[in-house]
Order: sequence, then structure tokens, then C-alpha cells
Amino acid sequence: MERVDSRVAVDVFQSDNITSQHYQQIIEAAGDVIYLTDEDGYFTYVNSRVHKLLGYHPHEVIGQHFTKMVAADWRDRVLAFYVKQLNEQTSETMLEFPALTKSGDIIWVEQTVRCIVENGVISRFQAIVRDINKRKLTETELSQHIEQLTALQRVDIELMEALDIDYILSLALDQTVRLSQADTGFIGLIQADSHVQMAQMIGNYPALSALVYEHHQTGIVGDVIRRRHARFVPDISAVGYHSVIPHTRAQMAVPLLSRNGLIGVLCLECRRTGLFSQSMLEFIQLITTRVSAAIENGQLYIALQQQLQDVHELYTLKSRFVSMVSHEFRTPLAVILSASNNLHDYFERMTVEQRAKHIRKIGTQVQNMTSMLDDVLTIGHMESGAIQFMPVWLDLHVFCQQIIDEFRVVHESRDIRFTCAGDCNAVYLDEKLMRQIISNLLSNALKYSSAHQPVAVALQLKPEQITLIFRDQGIGIPETDYQQLFEAFHRATNVGTVAGTGLGLAITKFATELHGGQITFTSKMGAGTTFIVTIPQEKVKVDGDQNTCD
Repeated sequence: MERVDSRVAVDVFQSDNITSQHYQQIIEAAGDVIYLTDEDGYFTYVNSRVHKLLGYHPHEVIGQHFTKMVAADWRDRVLAFYVKQLNEQTSETMLEFPALTKSGDIIWVEQTVRCIVENGVISRFQAIVRDINKRKLTETELSQHIEQLTALQRVDIELMEALDIDYILSLALDQTVRLSQADTGFIGLIQADSHVQMAQMIGNYPALSALVYEHHQTGIVGDVIRRRHARFVPDISAVGYHSVIPHTRAQMAVPLLSRNGLIGVLCLECRRTGLFSQSMLEFIQLITTRVSAAIENGQLYIALQQQLQDVHELYTLKSRFVSMVSHEFRTPLAVILSASNNLHDYFERMTVEQRAKHIRKIGTQVQNMTSMLDDVLTIGHMESGAIQFMPVWLDLHVFCQQIIDEFRVVHESRDIRFTCAGDCNAVYLDEKLMRQIISNLLSNALKYSSAHQPVAVALQLKPEQITLIFRDQGIGIPETDYQQLFEAFHRATNVGTVAGTGLGLAITKFATELHGGQITFTSKMGAGTTFIVTIPQEKVKVDGDQNTCD
């Protein structure tokens, strides 16, 4: 029998002149599902077409509520729609919704419902259900394609001038999670040890993974990193993969590749199986290709900024060096020139003592210039890594006392106070570096305080730590100089005509850090400065006599 139009079949069914057998033939020949329900929506009749469309035999649905055929997340909406039709007594309506098949699949249908009125009251409903799944899928695919093209255009515009890597990663993750309908996701950047450093996350990832995502050998992230090919897994339980996010069922991972190789990985995760597809994977790759290029541009920009900063710092360093040389060498050279001229012009007239005095002046200034050049060479060696750390066992109390005594000889009129507290047995230090630390800090304390003001040096020794404290009552350090105080050739803005190279504190800091220690300071303008050097230390007893700190 030829297929009959469903509306003709329903019209025939409403005719009182059609025999029951003829009606059955026409209804069964209809190309769509035709059914009847009572006024409450329970099936009273359905044609055999329901088996082809939804997988049910007619007898399986008779007596069931019509919402049994509606997808679960649409049932409330569909029911509300037909309750409104009943209340408003609308004669005919049409609605598109996802139907639920017997096997659990979802297909889109178009349903037309007519009210049958008897004695002025709606007594039952007639319905025609038509398969529109192909049309809906085509519409959905078209809509998704348009959405994807729009998203790509938006990403292109946003990334065109983007140089901030955090912004680039955030934009990429937001777009890919939204468009793929993933529940969670992250973008990680590859570190030197091949771990993935989490850079951006969406979802409740555990605290540990917020720092480093430990990709397992069997995990999709590890697999993508090794193979450098994108892939998705519809159901991770089927392949033995795991996720740090509970209840994850599907995963997708895409490598971020630049001209220099692998720079990162994008991972999307979902609690539903089968969500990801090959077409979605290919689209996500279109986004990650653009993101990888933007990241590379951002990294090049950062590198360029760093190079410009390095050039600026080098230029500043050069300017400071030139300024220091021209200023600090001028005085000793002037003294040397003056003394040598006097010796040349008046040598025969001078007494032996006068000649010796001029020669001593020349020698002293030569020593000063040599000291300045030694500082320049020292800072150069330190910055190039040429300085070797060579610790030996020292009696630090005796060592400090010797250096202070040397200063007392040169600065006879100055009050230099030295105290020592703690066990003064041998400590493990680099003798040359320690001499530079003590000499530089003591020299500064004397240099930047008045002749009548005392300078205090305190040595404190504990089993785990050495502390050296240098305290003066001098001019202090302006707060504006705090940040650059330990930079080479930098001098505080209030030093005036006091001679100096601006290298002492830089050398001191470097020497302290080679010992694994640190240097800090406090200062108040016009009231003095205190420098504190702390060095971690493991002690051993010295053979023979033990030193005692008074």
C-alpha cells in the first residue's frame, strides 16, 4: 500500500463514514507517527510507525504518558507547552523537541497536536510526530560552523597585537572551553625539566596541579608531549587514562608548537563521554596554531625588552664607570703630578725628609688607584663567574681583630669598637672574601661618619649562623637610593665630595651570597646606618687551645 500523508490519515480518522478496517490501513500507511492520548496525555493509540522512529512497539507505549518519548531535559518545557494549549483550548499547535528512543538515543522531532472537542470539552488529543533529525543536525552543524568562524575571527583580532602571554593564554582557554563545551581545561607551558607548568586553568584542579601537572606515562598529556600530535579520547576509562579532576570521562590534548619546537599543551576535559569529535579537534587546532604564534611573539617581545633593559643597564654602568674614573682618578693623579713636579723642580733644594714626604704621597696615591682598579677587576670577575669560593677554617674572632687593628693604625684618631659574642671556635669561610666584606663595610662606616663619631663592629657566633653588624652614626642613606644601593658604580646621592668607586657594597653583597648568606641594612638620614651580614655556618672544634670571646 502506498504511503499516505499523515494529515490525510488523521482527517480520514475523524470522518464518521470510514470503516474501522479502512481507517487502520490508512493510518498504518502514514509516513509519520500518529497517536491518540486521553485528556491527561496517556497514549490510547499509536500506529506502527513508532517502532521505526523510536524503537517501541505500539503495545509498549499504550497506557504510558506521552512525555516518555521526550528527552529528559526537555520534559518540563514540553509539558508546560501542552498544558498551556489545554488551558487556552488552542485547536492546533506545532513544537520541535528532542525525543528519546527506546535505545536511549536522542533524535529531533516535529510534533503537531490537535485538540478533539466533544460536548464543548477537550476529551482527547491527536498528534503527528515527524522525524526532523537530519534537518536539525544540518542546522546545528551550520550554526556551529558559523560560531567557529566567528570565534576564529575574534581570536585573530584579539591576538593580532597581543603581547602579554597571560592574556593570550587566558583568551585561548576561555574560547576553547566554551566552543568545545568542555567542563574543565588548562594550558601548560613546557619547563626545562619537561614538566608542564600550569599557566591558565578553568575548573577545580587540586592545589598541587596548580603549580606543576605531573603527566603520567599513560596520560593523554604525556602522550601528546612525546608524540607532538593532537588527540582526543572519547572515554578515558576504556584506555586506562586518568585525570586529576574527579569524574572526568573524555579528554582532548593539543600541543602548542612554535618554530623552535614544543612550547606547551592545551588539555580539555569533560564529564560526558563522546562529546569530543575529530571535527572539533581540528577546529581547536586552528585556534592553538594562532595561539602558538602569539605566544612566540610574546616571548620574542619579552626577550627584546630584556635586551633593551640589558643595553640600558650596560650604558648606565658604562656611564657610571666613566664618571667614577674621571672623578676618582683625578685627585690621586693631581697629587702624583704635583709631587713629581716638585721633586723635578726642587729636588736639589729639598731635604731628605722633604723628598721622602713627596715620594710617600706618590706611593699612597698609587696604592689608592691600584685599590680602585682592583675593585673594578673584582666586580668584573664576580659577574663573569670567575671568582672561586675557597673556604678554609678560620678563627673569626682573631681574623676580625687583625683587620680592625689594621684600620686603627691608619685611622689613629677614630674610635673603632669591636665586640664578640658566642663560641669562637673555627668557622668555615673564604678568607679573601671575608676580608673584603669586613674591610668594605668598616671603611664605609668610617668614611661616611665624622671623625668624632664612634664606629661599632659586633661579631655574633651561633652554632648555625654567623652575624656581623657594622653600625655608624654618620650621614645615613636616602630612601631613594635603597633599591640601587648594591648595584655596581652606584653611589648614594648625599655622599658629596667623599671619595669612592661605588663598588664596595656590590662586592660585599656578592661575597656574602657566595657564602650562602645575605646582607641587610637600616638607615636614618643624619643618624647613621647599620649593615647586618648573616652567614649560615657548620662549626667544628679546633685542635689545641680554644678561643674565648670576651
